[in-house]
Amino acid sequence: MLRKVRANALRLIRQCWLKMEAKEVGRLDTSYDKLVCNEAADEDCPGVNQGKQKVSMSMLRPTSILYHQKVLVIALAVLASVLLAVDIGLGVYYAQLSNAPRTVQDIKNEIGKMKSSYRAQIQQRDKAKQQLQAMGNQKRMKNWEHEHLTKRIKDYQLRADLAETEVIGLEAHLPLLKEGCRHCQPGWHYIRSSCFFFSFLSDTPVKPWGEARNYCQHNGATLVVVDSREKQLELNEVIYPSRSRVRLGIWIGLDDMEEEGIWRWPDRTRLVEGFWNDGEPNNLNQENCVEINVIRENPFKSWNDCRCTQPRNWICEKLPTLS
Repeated sequence: MLRKVRANALRLIRQCWLKMEAKEVGRLDTSYDKLVCNEAADEDCPGVNQGKQKVSMSMLRPTSILYHQKVLVIALAVLASVLLAVDIGLGVYYAQLSNAPRTVQDIKNEIGKMKSSYRAQIQQRDKAKQQLQAMGNQKRMKNWEHEHLTKRIKDYQLRADLAETEVIGLEAHLPLLKEGCRHCQPGWHYIRSSCFFFSFLSDTPVKPWGEARNYCQHNGATLVVVDSREKQLELNEVIYPSRSRVRLGIWIGLDDMEEEGIWRWPDRTRLVEGFWNDGEPNNLNQENCVEINVIRENPFKSWNDCRCTQPRNWICEKLPTLS
């Protein structure tokens, strides 16, 4: 490249020199022509013209040589400056080229470090994802286990409540059973000088009102007569603790089959005091029989008229046998 620059500089100087020499030659020719033309008019003095021409030529040549030398000096100075600048530029360029491999290597090293750091970050990210997924799976399993245990606790609590209710019912029945053993046949309970049969305590299937009445009559009894506040409360003490074993309601011996709205007991005496729920009796869909609704905790609002064909539990009542 340096050789090419120098060759171009020499070519430019040579061209400049040739152009300048051509200009000087032209000037000499022009001067000479002028002298020839001026002397041509004086044909009588040829010797004088030749002397003038020689004088003019001798006067122009030293000046042209000096001018050429000055131009050459200037051209060489310019060439030296150009070469110096080229040398400096090439030196800087070669210095940069010599440092380029080191710079490239440094860049490669930095890229390698960045790649290593990137791979490390990716590994840490994947590891964090795996840990997060594992923690999520553990949390989900814990939630499932908690739900399962909560359900089991609810089941155990329900069973405990049922067992407690049965225990309370059995404890309430113990005195009745003791007295019933002396005055009532097995499966019957002695209350207020009478024997009572509670179908829900003996797991007897539910029956319509007419079939329940026939069952009582077959055993020498009638459907229970609840004709006083005290009797209603005492029956409720047996019924309510055992309500989990009762299906919907319990038949009693009250109906208005003979005359609508006139409620009568099995001996056909009329009802004096009733313990109806609010809005009852309403005779909806020919409801002519009466049940005790165990859903009602209030014993003074537990009666409900119902269709006699509906299956229900029932209570029989009869006098005790002589011991």
